Amino acid sequence: MDGTLRQFEKFSRINKIEIIVFLCLGTIISQINRIFFLQSDFFEDFINLHKLDFNIVYLFSYSFSIFLAMIIVLLYIKKTKAIKLRELGFKKTDNILKMLIYSIMAVAIAIILYEVIDVIVKHMPFNMYWGDSNKNYSVVPKNIKEVYLTSIAVLFLVPIAEDIIYRGILVNYLRTKMSIRNTILVAAVFFSIFHLPFYGIGLSIYMFFWTIISCYLYVKLDNIYSCLIFHIINNLMSYIIFPMVA
Repeated sequence: MDGTLRQFEKFSRINKIEIIVFLCLGTIISQINRIFFLQSDFFEDFINLHKLDFNIVYLFSYSFSIFLAMIIVLLYIKKTKAIKLRELGFKKTDNILKMLIYSIMAVAIAIILYEVIDVIVKHMPFNMYWGDSNKNYSVVPKNIKEVYLTSIAVLFLVPIAEDIIYRGILVNYLRTKMSIRNTILVAAVFFSIFHLPFYGIGLSIYMFFWTIISCYLYVKLDNIYSCLIFHIINNLMSYIIFPMVA
């Protein structure tokens, strides 16, 4: 066994069925939550009472679901595969400045990339988001309560959950099966496909390239912190700053 395989040997213990369950668990929990809670009279009365946008509450509910799924997955792989947080990328880094520079550069590239894809999509028979060619953002917080809910969802729950599942676990699992280049490409395909039902074809194409950037950070810097910084800044602009000032 060469050095790379020895480094990721624990991840080779994960089988294909398990990795698929890991990726799908958040969506499964979210749909159960939607059926039994979000469609209830109690929930309708709640959003009317507090004057909340359904899409923002759904975003929070989905974010909580994938965070819960992440916790379940972490407990499972710790017990059955002996995989610890450090092996997912939560390790000490000696060059914080380099990590910050790479993360900020990644954000700048992602912004440019979004604008390019947005221009291209305008000439295609599909939109960035499902059903609305004029839609620029998935949610637009309109009051302080919606800002709080959106912030908790996209600045805490989503980045931690998605980066652990899609970078910490999926990327390391794929690295036991294929080259780094193919690992990044396959991980990007999975991430964009799982976002397709929630956003649209155009944004899922953007997600593919966005994930390549995130996975590159993860592999290049050998830690998950750079991915989290990139993810949090990206979400801060996409879900809170840009929608509120537009």
